[in-house]
Amino acid sequence: MKAFTSPNFINQFGVSPSLAGFFEPGKQPLSSLYSLIIVGKDGKVQMVVGASGGTQITTAAALTIIPNLWFGYEMKQAVEEPRLHNQLLPNITILEKDIDEAVATGLKTRHHQTKVNTFITVAQSIVPTASG
Repeated sequence: MKAFTSPNFINQFGVSPSLAGFFEPGKQPLSSLYSLIIVGKDGKVQMVVGASGGTQITTAAALTIIPNLWFGYEMKQAVEEPRLHNQLLPNITILEKDIDEAVATGLKTRHHQTKVNTFITVAQSIVPTASG
């Protein structure tokens, strides 16, 4: 039910109501719940990634995949890396408390409003081993 919105009610993630999410008979709620299956050029599954945490789901999944695919992080490290998130409304970049200080400083230098949280969201991944 949290995926539906009501007039004049801001949800737990600070998101204002949207007409697209209002209750209507027969309507299904909007949701960013998903799992990603990353397949290599050979057609074999490289990884499966999912996340939970409302508006932060997409960011968490992306920030799990990118370090592994682009920068060669082991998947365990990619999942455990501190994350950041900005949903634009409100335009505040949320930083996980253990994020690299250079990242926090760089954002502040670029005039980002930041807020530190002890926890952002949860990401999960499955990576096949050499034996399948």
